[in-house]
Amino acid sequence: MANQLTSNITHTYAGREFVQSFFYEPQLEGKDLYNEFQFFPNVKGKINIYLPQALQKVLRADTSCGFSAAGTTTIDDKTLTVCDIKFNLEQCEDAFNATIFEEFRRSGTDINDLRGTVMDTIMQTQMSRMIREDNQKLLWFGDDADSDNFYGICDGFWRLLIDSSGSLGYSLDMSGNASIESGGTMASDGALEAFRDIWTNQPATLRNVPLADKRFYVTATVFDNYLETLEALGTDSGLQTLQDGRSQLRFRGVPVISMPEWDDALADAANPFQAEIGNNAILYTVPSNLAIGADVSSAEGQMISWYDMKDELIYSKGKWKQGVQYVHDAWTVIAI
Repeated sequence: MANQLTSNITHTYAGREFVQSFFYEPQLEGKDLYNEFQFFPNVKGKINIYLPQALQKVLRADTSCGFSAAGTTTIDDKTLTVCDIKFNLEQCEDAFNATIFEEFRRSGTDINDLRGTVMDTIMQTQMSRMIREDNQKLLWFGDDADSDNFYGICDGFWRLLIDSSGSLGYSLDMSGNASIESGGTMASDGALEAFRDIWTNQPATLRNVPLADKRFYVTATVFDNYLETLEALGTDSGLQTLQDGRSQLRFRGVPVISMPEWDDALADAANPFQAEIGNNAILYTVPSNLAIGADVSSAEGQMISWYDMKDELIYSKGKWKQGVQYVHDAWTVIAI
């Protein structure tokens, strides 16, 4: 048996304790990607995305009577495949013996039933936070070819983007430009240099998208580097940035979104992209260009718990299906 919660309390219970509030270990739960990007519910296995290609250069000179057809295009498609995901947890009440939490257990035959107790509140809260954090890491950094029990569940956005880098609107190798990155560290003004490079080389169709509808999603390393560049300008706006900080930066009108959850995941030695991406990453796209499919509307909502009188354990589980895909190559630029 592997308890969801075990005691690592360093003192012996011997008097008054403060248990009115719990100070949970911080977790990088990140954004709700189901709401941030294009979301397809009720996907049981696969969903096909159809992409009618542009019809171009069809106009001809009108030189005489008659009809001569000219012009053709195709309807392409992509497939978003969902994977089966689950979690199983269990808990025995004796993990709280000789601690203050023993005071909050039930009595008699019901002592093993932790439902409705302080311990149950902790377990439910931790499971909700776990789902939000784990889902972030899996949706971005999953790789179904990896042997890791967690990252190997399903392909995430970065696996699909890197595998298709040759057909994307543009791909920038930041490590190959010393004015951007050297040895995994952003150079002075490196983020600005990267943004300028991406801006210059972006496809015309992406350039044509309204500025407010696009995003630069970046690691915190890139965000901070760009922030330092703005602070060093010596202008009134630069000094104001230095004093007040900015939760929202822009480059030429496009919001720059810090993704510290990427940094946290890339620091994990088990992450299959730790070497492939390194420390710094940029994704320039339109949010609706990233698609998530699932058989549920909320992964967190799949969490259930019950008490088994025979085993005298609290069991918790959750199951759902989810997967990702990006839609248009021309609306996708990466820099790693």
